Amino acid sequence: MQLIPLQPGLAIGLVLMAAGAGSPFMLKLVQFLKADTAFAVGLMLILSLVTLIYMPLVLSFLLPDVSVNSLSIAVSLLILIVIPLMGGTAVKWRYTNLAKTIKPAFNQISNIFLFVVVILYLFLNYQDFLAVFGTGALLAAVIFISTSFLMGYLLGGPSENTKTVLGMCTAIRNSSAAFVVALANFSAEYDVMAMIIVVYSLSIILMMLISGELGKRTGSFS
Repeated sequence: MQLIPLQPGLAIGLVLMAAGAGSPFMLKLVQFLKADTAFAVGLMLILSLVTLIYMPLVLSFLLPDVSVNSLSIAVSLLILIVIPLMGGTAVKWRYTNLAKTIKPAFNQISNIFLFVVVILYLFLNYQDFLAVFGTGALLAAVIFISTSFLMGYLLGGPSENTKTVLGMCTAIRNSSAAFVVALANFSAEYDVMAMIIVVYSLSIILMMLISGELGKRTGSFS
């Protein structure tokens, strides 16, 4: 943020996104790549739990005046991550044959919904991109996302499989946790919300492009 001067609200939005990890969106990209889904699920759960402890601590140093409601973050993680995973695991364990039968259909449905959600998300929030255009926010977001992916990829161990999963999981931040903090402390500051939306949208776009390129180069991670 010192190399790329940002307005205070934009800088705060970037800090909030950097402090939150464990986005469920990366699981779909891992599925597209046919990488290690079990590793991705475990990693996402660990990062989500770490966020509950890490986020209040780090923000107390970086943004001393900000209050973090860990309970609200926990509720969002419970609804978006834990309950769906527990439900899917329970169905697979109790009704194995049924789970195998409906899996292809649900994969197709989730692909369609994913495409629709991404298009709607970008369409409904295109004004946020226009609002921050020329402020350095887009460049800062791209550098942040690319650096996050590279760090995760390099620290992912010797396996190309785990490298890619950790890179994706590091690059796509937990926007739900960031929004919980932003709404509680900066609801009247448009720049904070705009930066969260811009970073999350760009992370989805960039990681989809990277996953597509990796998929072409490696075929699949078997």
